[in-house]
Amino acid sequence: MAKTCISCGSDKNIRIYQKKSFLECPVYRCNKCGLCFFYSDDKGMERKCDEYYKKTYWNTIRRRWDEKRKFLNIIIKILRKVKTEPLQQVWHYNVIKKCASPSKSEKLLDIGCAKGDFMLFFSKMGFDVRGIEPDKNNTKIVNKLFKKEVCINGLVEKVKITEKFGVIYLCHVFEHLIRPDLFLKKIKNNLNRGGIIFLEVPNCENKKILHNSLNYHPHIYSFTLDSMRKLFERSGYNILKLGSYSEIHKSYLMMFFLMLFGMNNYKPFSGEKGERIIVLAKKKGN
Repeated sequence: MAKTCISCGSDKNIRIYQKKSFLECPVYRCNKCGLCFFYSDDKGMERKCDEYYKKTYWNTIRRRWDEKRKFLNIIIKILRKVKTEPLQQVWHYNVIKKCASPSKSEKLLDIGCAKGDFMLFFSKMGFDVRGIEPDKNNTKIVNKLFKKEVCINGLVEKVKITEKFGVIYLCHVFEHLIRPDLFLKKIKNNLNRGGIIFLEVPNCENKKILHNSLNYHPHIYSFTLDSMRKLFERSGYNILKLGSYSEIHKSYLMMFFLMLFGMNNYKPFSGEKGERIIVLAKKKGN
């Protein structure tokens, strides 16, 4: 890992924050920007994460998560039949449309696309979608869903991407990357003129979210608004939108009605109260 804070570049304000974490590594915190991260060599961390994802994540953790969401997923399938879509996906689309106004025929790259739910939604919105997914089984599921090869299997840090895109999209993926700073610098080359990158991560200014991020998830980085701002600016981006948000209603019943009537379920909160951070940016001079 970097020997300095990847967000603000500080090497003098870093202190041990927690001796053990979900990935069994000590956690360090930059007191200048609030970023929490590990000190480890990149290859060692990559091996640890690769082993965890192959043996545990998709076979156990995500399976449990899918079981918990089983009822909600049934509701989503029913609502899609009456031409409505999941709240988070619609919210992301509206933010992108309002801030960047991409054309509907624009190419969109979904990094860490899982089983293709977001790709399917953006395809319905008119985007020409592509995906990158590290899990082989998920890659097969996505390509079967679209009935063509739209998703490639691999880690985004290692996959060679030659195409250019109007939108590059990451939803709760960025915090899993070994070196998100290097990723941001590399992926700029794959943005069209006027193209944008959109991502959502947990808001770790929120103490409860930070605790969960460090102790219950394989997150290598835990971001704050300030650390995210500094990281994007140092990586050569102009930020179009940066904010902390939370769901207004969390009950499945309320979400059902909001989806049915196409209403919004997300509102901005102050840094410590928001549950998620969204960033929308484009490269400088573009």
